[in-house]
Amino acid sequence: MLEIIPNLLDRLLLPFHNENMRQIKLTKLAPVAMLIMVTGVGGYYLGTSKNPTSLPSVQEGQDKVLSASSLFKTQTATVQGQITKITDSTLTVKDEKNKEEEFSISEKIVIYKSLKEDPKRATASSDINSVETNKVKVIMLEVINGKYQVVSISDLPKM
Repeated sequence: MLEIIPNLLDRLLLPFHNENMRQIKLTKLAPVAMLIMVTGVGGYYLGTSKNPTSLPSVQEGQDKVLSASSLFKTQTATVQGQITKITDSTLTVKDEKNKEEEFSISEKIVIYKSLKEDPKRATASSDINSVETNKVKVIMLEVINGKYQVVSISDLPKM
């Protein structure tokens, strides 16, 4: 690679017919060309060796609620999974990775069930006993009194 540089420089300096002048130009330009080449290759390797930045993720099992702005009215979360167990005050949800977690049910719970005759429409209810277990649902949670509580349960929309 290094022997190519003097040949390229010779071609660039061909209009200069004086041999001494060509030698002077080559000795001045060779270090500059090397510096440019080393900087380019070094910059490339430094740029590709760094890991791309990513957004911070919430750790699994983390009970702490993230700090909120004074402008926020509520803090919500959405879970998609099977409801495996329901009591009067809690429900247990299992996700697609078979991880289960229990959540408190809010007093203002709303259950949206798809109509059999028109699956794109739904009816609203607050009867927690009307929820079918072991079917995939969309569960909406809201931070109430510093703890996530279930505020709505919906059937997955049928396409």
